[in-house]
Amino acid sequence: ATATAAPVQQYQQPQQQQQQFTATAAPVPAAPGNFTVTATEVPPPAPGGQTAYAAPTAQQVNASTAQMASAVVMDDKVQGAAAAESNPFLDNDSTAAAAPADASGWSVTPYKDEFETFFWNQGPERGKLSPAKVKDALMTTGLPKEVLRSVWELSDLDKDGMLDMDEFSVAMYLCRQSQSGFPIPAALPADVVPPSKRYLASNPF
Repeated sequence: ATATAAPVQQYQQPQQQQQQFTATAAPVPAAPGNFTVTATEVPPPAPGGQTAYAAPTAQQVNASTAQMASAVVMDDKVQGAAAAESNPFLDNDSTAAAAPADASGWSVTPYKDEFETFFWNQGPERGKLSPAKVKDALMTTGLPKEVLRSVWELSDLDKDGMLDMDEFSVAMYLCRQSQSGFPIPAALPADVVPPSKRYLASNPF
């Protein structure tokens, strides 16, 4: 009889599984918007030859941070617009626009075109109206002579006994204010003095 050798069982030494680590972005509570890199253990890949997990690079982490910051800013803008639209005191007419402010600060400006047209209709001579023509124009307002007397005194800023176009506009403005129930002031307010006459009120003393 011949002796047969028992088959030798071969054992394969299991390869030591290596732990893989990847960098992930974790928010820092003390400084919103900043991120720090921490190491997180990733389980070994399952048998079957699946693709190994690739850790994100520093550039990818920075890009992700920028995208998140941009999303936060956009969300704030959307919420701000929604809050503004919900204001119950907003004008519902979206086409309405605020009247442009007058750079000179002259309160007569909104009525200037109307008053200038009235001025030229009175037939000024050399750019000024005589007292008689001013009287005829102001009498059309229906105001008492006592009021018109004060209007004349306040409007004749250069005290030459006549009214030019700006002075006449001041006179008409004061009449319009009086017709609206406002008293004639004792002195002409600074915002009613026309820009062309403001040098007269620049007394340094």
